[in-house]
Formats: sequence, structure tokens, C-alpha cells
Amino acid sequence: MPVKRLNKREMLAALAPLLEYPNEHYKEVLEDSCTALMERCPEACATLLKFKKEIDCLTKEDLEEIYTRTFDVAPVSSPYISVHLYGDENFDRGNLMATLAGKFEERGFKNDNELPDHLAVLLRFSEYLTDEELDELVEHCLREPLENMLKALKGTKSPNLFYFPILSVRELIDAGHF
Repeated sequence: MPVKRLNKREMLAALAPLLEYPNEHYKEVLEDSCTALMERCPEACATLLKFKKEIDCLTKEDLEEIYTRTFDVAPVSSPYISVHLYGDENFDRGNLMATLAGKFEERGFKNDNELPDHLAVLLRFSEYLTDEELDELVEHCLREPLENMLKALKGTKSPNLFYFPILSVRELIDAGHF
């Protein structure tokens, strides 16, 4: 069966689950994400294959622990883009989140469990945007935070495993599809 050729919004959304708290289907979703990117962005797919190799022997519980250490409890890097844009204690963070929440409601996008500025949420929301709006989101909200996250995750003794899905997002953006 031929693989559907995804547009740039769908490719970003395909990466979103890899930056959410791991569930029992995480490794299957990783396979699907790689397949989705293979034709249009082989660089991002190759990065995901490295990630797959690294996590193949890990259990769901192992992945949950690494995710929690990476993004939640005393995080190595924050998954919230407003922290990277404005810092932890800035009122502009709240303004951005309120703006995003309004845009979500406008477009009928359901965000149940996370703050609106979580990277995975924004990647999922990308499917609801026009190409022009997506370009604006990438340039004004994603590029700098992605670089900050990659630096933080690579700065550990060995790159943190979640470095790979974030790198694949950046590679997808840098591949010229935006």
C-alpha cells in the first residue's frame, strides 16, 4: 500500500506524539512517524532511526522515567516554548498562552492535558494552520526554542535521548519545506 505524501503541517503533527509523555504505543508511533517523513525529509527520518535504535531495548517505564527527567522534574530542558522566548517569570508567557488558547478555540483544536505552549501541542496544532500561519509559528515561536532545547539536551554527558525527536523537528523545518 502506498504511503500518503504528507504536507508540512501533517509532517510536524506526526512528530508531536514523540514529544509527549510516552504511552504503550510510543514505539509504534515512532515507526509511523519515521515512515511519514521518509520520502519528504530523509534527514529527519534518519535521526528518528537513531532514536529508535537507542530506545529499542527500553521499556515503557524506562522511557517514562527519561521523559520525566528531561521535561518535568528538575528538567534538563523545558518543553514550553514561552520559557525559551521570555524566561520563567515573565507576564508575556501568560499573554502568549492566552493568545494560543484563543487560536485553538477559534480553529476547533482540542488541547486537553497540556499548557498551550508545549512543543508537542504546537506541533499538533500546526495541522490547523495555513502555510503562512505555520511559517509565522515556525519563525516566531519554534526556531529559537528548538535551538535552546537542543543545546541543553546535547550539553549533558551524552545527548539526552529526547534530543533526537527535537532534532528531527528542526531538520524538518530546515529542510526547506517551510
